[in-house]
Amino acid sequence: MNAPFSRALTPEDRVVVLGDSLAMSGNRPYGFLTLLRDAESCEDLTWWAVGRSGDRWDTALARFETEVRPLRPTVLLVMLGLNDIWQQARGQVWEVARTRQAVQDLATAYFHNVPAGDLVFCSPLLIGEKFDGSNSLDRDLSAMTDMLSEAVQEWNGGSAAGGGAAGGAESTGSRRVHFLNLRKLALEYLQVHNPAQKPHSVLTVDGIQLNKVGQQFIAQQLADYFQLQLPAPASDALRHVVFLQFKPEAGPAQTREVLTAFQALGRRIEVVAAIESGTNNSPEGLADGFTHAFTLTFRSTADRDTYLNHPIHQAFVQLALPALQRVCVLDYWAQVHPTTAK
Repeated sequence: MNAPFSRALTPEDRVVVLGDSLAMSGNRPYGFLTLLRDAESCEDLTWWAVGRSGDRWDTALARFETEVRPLRPTVLLVMLGLNDIWQQARGQVWEVARTRQAVQDLATAYFHNVPAGDLVFCSPLLIGEKFDGSNSLDRDLSAMTDMLSEAVQEWNGGSAAGGGAAGGAESTGSRRVHFLNLRKLALEYLQVHNPAQKPHSVLTVDGIQLNKVGQQFIAQQLADYFQLQLPAPASDALRHVVFLQFKPEAGPAQTREVLTAFQALGRRIEVVAAIESGTNNSPEGLADGFTHAFTLTFRSTADRDTYLNHPIHQAFVQLALPALQRVCVLDYWAQVHPTTAK
């Protein structure tokens, strides 16, 4: 079990992610930084992304001076390395010694400006989603990952890795340098979720750029690392919940007619993904007179709106209203929360 980040983040922290298109994508509506900004327990925490498509390690120091330093980050995450490896496929050589020097220079510049800050070097992620080492650039990605890990250990005087959901290193003084092996975590995920060894479309769109699942994955790893609680992910299920209270004068035959017609809507209107119903049997006495409940599931707001305006639904409403005392309707996007149930 890997240790989390060495301290709890506070609203006074300013977290900056410096990187390439991966960092840049974190600001999308479903991006990992957008999700982290909504994390419980640190809602006032400030997150920035300083990302640029195609960026490599040899530009890291210049971008730190012009784009990162003015933000005065108390925590700086660096997500670079993919393009250094990717461009080898185009005939450019990855210069290991030059990259190690860039790592050293960036750390020196950061602590010169933020002496008591935290610097986190993240491993490159994926170029291809096969988990068995058969992607064409896996060997180089592993070499980049090892180089970063070793550089962090050297900076910290050779201390053992430890300090993150993926392992890391931490100095004993005020200058804290960590290593976060996101690549290892991604490969472990793919081993479970990509048994067919697909080259992409599990965490990425094309083997490199993250899809929505990949963004959620990175957000969860960083949330675990920083000991934050992400909001429960919204599912693709829009619930439309209807509570009914019948008039005292509505007899059993009229009540049964309304309930039967309501239950049939799922068969008669194709946009209804699921429908269920039941009669109140709560012992708490808080039903406020409502006796029957229906829950309809839709895949989108457009499907829900189609249902509401559908002639068959409108005809049902005209049938039901004379028998009803009150109606209560709630709509929500279903969110799944963790339980202890197995």
